[in-house]
Amino acid sequence: MPASVDGDSAVGTSDSHDWLQHLWTSELSNQERDVLSRRTEGTTLEEIGQGYGVTRERIRQVETAARKKVDAVFTKRRNEFQALEDLLAGSLVVETSELMATLPAAAEAARLELLRFMGLKHPQTWDGQLVDWWRYDSEELDRRLKAISDLGPMSHENMGAAMQDVGLEMTAPVSDLLASSNSRLVRHELGWIRPNRISRDIAYLWLEAEGSPRSAGDIAAVTTNSERAIRETMRRDEDFAQVRPEGTWALAAWKTPGAENHYKSAEEVLIDVLREMGPMDLADLSAEVRRRYPVTAWRISQCLSNSKIGRMPDGKYDLAERGAEPIEELEPRKPDHIKVSGNVVGVVVTVDYDLMRGSGLHVNRWLPWYLGLRTQPSERQFELVEPAGTVTIRRASSNAQISSLRSAAMALDVAEGCELVLLLNTANNTARLHHGCEASQCPAASAG
Repeated sequence: MPASVDGDSAVGTSDSHDWLQHLWTSELSNQERDVLSRRTEGTTLEEIGQGYGVTRERIRQVETAARKKVDAVFTKRRNEFQALEDLLAGSLVVETSELMATLPAAAEAARLELLRFMGLKHPQTWDGQLVDWWRYDSEELDRRLKAISDLGPMSHENMGAAMQDVGLEMTAPVSDLLASSNSRLVRHELGWIRPNRISRDIAYLWLEAEGSPRSAGDIAAVTTNSERAIRETMRRDEDFAQVRPEGTWALAAWKTPGAENHYKSAEEVLIDVLREMGPMDLADLSAEVRRRYPVTAWRISQCLSNSKIGRMPDGKYDLAERGAEPIEELEPRKPDHIKVSGNVVGVVVTVDYDLMRGSGLHVNRWLPWYLGLRTQPSERQFELVEPAGTVTIRRASSNAQISSLRSAAMALDVAEGCELVLLLNTANNTARLHHGCEASQCPAASAG
């Protein structure tokens, strides 16, 4: 490494075909070439300055002076870049090897400086920066890919048409991005589906291909879900509609007779029935709800603890807004993994994939019941003081959840398979999260 960042540079610029190499080797000093090359590689001013024994400001000055020299020559030669501009104008992205073939012979660093001068950048995508590809607008490829993914799910035929509409081709790097683990669309035998909505999208594409309503059992077999799970998925999605009275499922876009289902949940049906028909005993209420929205008696009993529904003095059910007393849930059985000592409730949580990706965690309904959440929806927050943050316990009609513990768990250096202990202090609404593994059996220690 040279001892100084100062030095004399040669003068004059060649007019021959090797003008770029001449500029690089004759117009720039060794130090200027070194600084530009290392800056192109991503080295910081601080790091370069440490190597030369000078401040980062001095390196910045050298970089600025060197780029003034090369930019002045590039500006004069701009009319010689037509082949490069034609290549860029005709392609969404261009591979480095194609670009280099249009440039004058020179050191790689000199050619990269020319690309920088032209305003070219590496595309930013869901796979990060594509260092082997270039274009003027670094975000354009990602915008087009997002436009495609927003249309999912799609049959293979529709995918081809959509790609054409947004100006994409199934060639590299697009094909590589769609095949990556980070892709927002995944290829399936039925078409293209979204990774975070796999079951829903498979059901959609299969119904679309079948062209007529099908039973929840048939759809469950295709999606490899339980019938109950896929039925709940379709109930909550406005793209599906249940056909009455047979109970089959159709795509809402078909406008199938008998499929005018505007309900998204059993709670909505209960509230709607009571609003229309007034106080009802449980047998009549259940019958009317199930006539409008096929659901189990167990599911209806869950919904009765909704804070908008209650019981009148005569035992009939009605809306709380009309004076019915909301019904508190009876105490569920306490599970073994939840312990109580004084004002502190301890919950043992196993670290799994869902926790590490930031999902809320299902918890036994005894916990929200003990915390006073006996109608739904309701929630209670605890200030997480170790590590810092907030923990929320939520109570819904069909489940209870602890809010994401991912950030706090990551601060404890855990791995999948580890056990965490969440301590909730009901006296002051604070919480602590501890790594609960024994050292000899800790998956994180084994992974390390």
